[in-house]
Amino acid sequence: MTIQEMEKALSEQTADNTSEVNISVLSMEEVLAKVPMPYQDLKDVFDPVKAKQLPPHRSYDHEIEIEGDRTKLPQSQVYPISNYKLQKLKEYLDENLKKGFISPSHAPYASPVLFAVKPNGSLQVCVDYRKLNAITKRNRYPIPLIEETLAKVTGCKYLTKLDVIAAFNKLRMHPNSEDYTTFITSMGAYKYHVLPFGLTNGPANYQHYMNNVLWDHLNNFWSAYLDDILIYSKTLKEHTQHVRAVLQKLIDAGLQVDIEKCEFHVQETSFLGVLLSTDVQAFIGFYNFYRRFIKGFSKIVGPMLKLTQKGVIFQWTNTCQKSFELLKQQVVTAPVFRHFDRTQKAILETDSSDHVNAGVLSQYDDDKVLHPVAFYSKNMVPAECNYEIYDKELLAIIRCLEHWRPELEATELPVEIFTDHKALEHFMTSKELTRRQVRWAEKLSEYNFKIMYQTGAKNIKADALTRKPGDKPINEEDDRLKYQHQTILTPDRLKISVLEPDPEAPIHDRILNANRDDEECSAFRKAIANKRKAFNRIFMANCSVRDGILYHHNRLWVPGNIELMVELIWEVHDLPSGGHPGIHRTIELIGRYYYWPNMRRTVEQYIRNCYRCHRSKAPRDKYNGLLVPAEVPTQRWTDISLDFITRLPESEQMNAICTIIDKLSKERHYAPCHAADEGTSAEATA
Repeated sequence: MTIQEMEKALSEQTADNTSEVNISVLSMEEVLAKVPMPYQDLKDVFDPVKAKQLPPHRSYDHEIEIEGDRTKLPQSQVYPISNYKLQKLKEYLDENLKKGFISPSHAPYASPVLFAVKPNGSLQVCVDYRKLNAITKRNRYPIPLIEETLAKVTGCKYLTKLDVIAAFNKLRMHPNSEDYTTFITSMGAYKYHVLPFGLTNGPANYQHYMNNVLWDHLNNFWSAYLDDILIYSKTLKEHTQHVRAVLQKLIDAGLQVDIEKCEFHVQETSFLGVLLSTDVQAFIGFYNFYRRFIKGFSKIVGPMLKLTQKGVIFQWTNTCQKSFELLKQQVVTAPVFRHFDRTQKAILETDSSDHVNAGVLSQYDDDKVLHPVAFYSKNMVPAECNYEIYDKELLAIIRCLEHWRPELEATELPVEIFTDHKALEHFMTSKELTRRQVRWAEKLSEYNFKIMYQTGAKNIKADALTRKPGDKPINEEDDRLKYQHQTILTPDRLKISVLEPDPEAPIHDRILNANRDDEECSAFRKAIANKRKAFNRIFMANCSVRDGILYHHNRLWVPGNIELMVELIWEVHDLPSGGHPGIHRTIELIGRYYYWPNMRRTVEQYIRNCYRCHRSKAPRDKYNGLLVPAEVPTQRWTDISLDFITRLPESEQMNAICTIIDKLSKERHYAPCHAADEGTSAEATA
């Protein structure tokens, strides 16, 4: 991957996924104009200037514990960047140095800095902590379950949503861990004094902090999910008291909220991607979360759903009551699905077809029986339909993790992700990534997971979700079919020429002729005619003769002619129609029609020597280690280098020379010795 590609790698990441936080540029007067009257006296919680102040050290300071090999700590180099990006980086450093969020670092390790383009076109500074996260001990503090919040909201009339400004930056780094956050630039190395975005345990530690800040009445009339706070009440008077209590808690903790992202005293709001509403809508909204478990959900809720439409007079009929009771019954009697348990191992099976990504989230019960927790499928947009199969399968993993983020973000055990695309097993250790894959790798670094391969025959649940008839394009007007193509061979690589007709017979005919004339095949045919059980270590029951031709399991026997074997492999493996398949696939294609003893060995040797395969194969080796220079000796003849010059003509019973060199002065000594005599060699050294 080139430096330019790395600089553009995170171009589609939003500002919420970076270490820099956008703080409101409104003046205090403009902010207070947006604050409801009951909370005007609590103006400190809306002050954007205080959000930029360095927080104090607390017992919740973020500490990084390294487990495993400390030699794997990141040791990044400085990447050259354009003058424009250099200026933006300098502005970022100046601003955060002024706030005290960062300071110069002299740590022996550092992570690289990349740039992302925000939706408004401006640049965002990002630190790539993937290598650090890979060796960090995980914090298992649980993230709240969304269904618990949905259950609490049921029956409430008023909702308020708050968004904490610069949430992660409100936690300090533990002094012992600040060096681990070091990032390197052409203007020096710097470390964070506040919690930056991108550290693997950041969400868990911040959730722990927020739960303790709002501990009084937590989950009674308010819930916190990272920097999002939801307050819910049954009466306006209660709700005003509840909101004031939360705002006062935030003031006491030194936290501020973004007035432009807050919603006060509403009956409907979006929280964690779920639309929350009151009254009948609240009931439907709660069960809407379980629609993935209920067959015919839309038909069941239809009578109640009509009551929520604009202009419809609310009239609760017997049909609505039956719908209400049936929906509750469907949830409590579901025999197949189970609730997600964060302490148990999660199994995620993903798959992708030409037009759909899908996944199945499952867990084992106490009897070790695997139960589904939820299903997910999503149609691809037209541009995604043109992705290579590798990226389509990876996109399925990304989408499933994002869809079930509340459940999978802080699991105690690694999530086992099963895919039928074997190459994805090595994605997180691959050296070469496209810009899109770098962005996805950044997202994956937030989860504790392991990608594992399982054959397509075993991946039937996720595969079935990608092939639902309703998800397939129904006609040529579907946007997903427009421009759906992949360039296999570009015109400059496809050489077209007019050739003389090849007078040589096709390979199949030459194998037939060789089979008839070969002496070994003739001996096998005689053994079959004599009904011998075995001959030349070949079990003759597997062989047959038809029209004077020897077959093995109905496959044409290729005689021991290496030229015929190589040409046959070449036609299957090297021609454009073959596409240079791997060893197993090549053996499968040849083995459908042909056979010869030790065929696997011949194919393996051919493919391992294929130049094009070696050039295009993705490297899976680990990075080479750094050379560590030896320390310079402080005295002469304390450190020496020793070697032998051998295979010399014998003279006075000696046939080798022992060379001894002092590493400090480079002074040399040469002593005659015998190559096979250890005693002479030791004497020369002494």
